[in-house]
Amino acid sequence: MYFVLLPNKQYFQLIIDETRNFSFETSKDNMIMDMKVQGSKENQLFYEYQNSHKKKGYKLSH
Repeated sequence: MYFVLLPNKQYFQLIIDETRNFSFETSKDNMIMDMKVQGSKENQLFYEYQNSHKKKGYKLSH
């Protein structure tokens, strides 16, 4: 797992395994929720997992 740290101190994570040829895109405002990954099933599942927990946490707090 790699952390990508941006100059504004925001970060996101990527899983790098033997499938090293993949692409991703996101917004700067909501990197986790807007992350779209192509070519890496592990990263797709990882962001689906993160998004599902963020949504559940949001529902519990409101």
